[in-house]
Amino acid sequence: MTPPRLARWTGSAALATALLTLCACSGGSSGGGGGSAPVTSGGGGGGTAPSTSGGIVSDHELNLTAGTFLGVSGDTARAVAFSGDGTLLVALNMSRPPAGIRVLGPGPGVVLRFRVDGQVLLGGALAGGTISDMALTSDGRVALVGAGFTQFLSRSLDQELWGIAQGGTRVAVSGTDTIGVLNQGAVTLYTGVGVAEQTVSGPGGAQLDDLAISEPSNRLVVTGFRQAASNLKVPILTAYDISANPATVAWQVYDPSASAAQALNLGADSEGARVAIGADNRLYFAGRTDGGNTVFSRLPNDITQTAVQNYTPNVFQQPVNLSGSAKFVYLARLDASTGSLVRGTFLLPRLQSGAQNTITALGLSASGGGEVLLTGHTRFAVREPDAVTVSGTKTTEAGAYACLFSANFDIRTWVTFASADTGDAVAAAQNGTRAAVLIDQASSATVTVQPAQATPGPGWLGVFPTQ
Repeated sequence: MTPPRLARWTGSAALATALLTLCACSGGSSGGGGGSAPVTSGGGGGGTAPSTSGGIVSDHELNLTAGTFLGVSGDTARAVAFSGDGTLLVALNMSRPPAGIRVLGPGPGVVLRFRVDGQVLLGGALAGGTISDMALTSDGRVALVGAGFTQFLSRSLDQELWGIAQGGTRVAVSGTDTIGVLNQGAVTLYTGVGVAEQTVSGPGGAQLDDLAISEPSNRLVVTGFRQAASNLKVPILTAYDISANPATVAWQVYDPSASAAQALNLGADSEGARVAIGADNRLYFAGRTDGGNTVFSRLPNDITQTAVQNYTPNVFQQPVNLSGSAKFVYLARLDASTGSLVRGTFLLPRLQSGAQNTITALGLSASGGGEVLLTGHTRFAVREPDAVTVSGTKTTEAGAYACLFSANFDIRTWVTFASADTGDAVAAAQNGTRAAVLIDQASSATVTVQPAQATPGPGWLGVFPTQ
């Protein structure tokens, strides 16, 4: 059965522009600034002058080409991606979108297009609902999902290619012709023209948190966790062969029974958080666990065997000297075709006492060279807190963070972005020479550099060179 089509915006262009101008110029704004528009085109606007040196200075020092606030109080930041046309796209939900952007729905979801360095707003489009996630095809078309809607936009953001009144929480694309939408425990696969091909149900009893699609191997990968026992969560990482209809399970790793895990003393709660297909066509996985006796210390397809592929060069990447139940992150590179582990490591913030503290994984991106950008929120530092600086500003040991790993999983740089514990770095993106980080619920303590919006807002976009 064909789902009902998302109703199109039918207002006139003149009325839409007038309404957007009115929204952008009236009412209060967070952090002062009167009735100014929440995002303005052009550079400038105050903030720290851009550095002339490279982006990555050391493992605890970073220079941004741009650090800009986005939106006003109550708005939310959701996703970021580099487009093939050399620009940068950001998905938000905004109560006062910038004037003059294309109207392709009633909002409040908005896709903004920035110059690749993040300094200049170039345009955007008002979307068909409240956005929860965004993904781009290889040719730059834009897939959006949210509560009760899925929408596919042209590369130039000037038209809706198709839209339906069915939504989800996460979206992934493969090349140019497959869009996957995660809604609770199942993924619906759509063609590039909006035809629903099939719905793939995840493992029984699993809570699914993310998905990825590998075009070369025709794999749909889902991750999350299953409550294996009242005192044990086990990670879900399952791939489906979507060249078949209905799809068949290609491989399923981790997800042991409670008895099998506990017999090996693998009793730490462990979950899948994020999956992504890197520009190198390999599968990247970020999990979370609250103990060293985790299944992540073992081979994904055989938990009786130690994962010698795990790289643990220092105490910030090694689950030792643990206390309490603070969660930390596991990062892995796998073969998307087989689920075999290629490389793994851990990421743990450390208190001054040496004990670990909690860190989350919310954004995950990998370059063609295998460098991995991981973002989220941390409760303490992964490097010496007195030494961490962003564009010359000392930042705190806790808050929204970014960690860039080399292809070997050594830490190239780790930073937070504010002088106070604030916000979650919800999304990450790379294009081979630059990286972008998107923060939700940022504060005025967040570093700014050449901001398109100098007035503090809940969204924040940071861009820095990686080469």
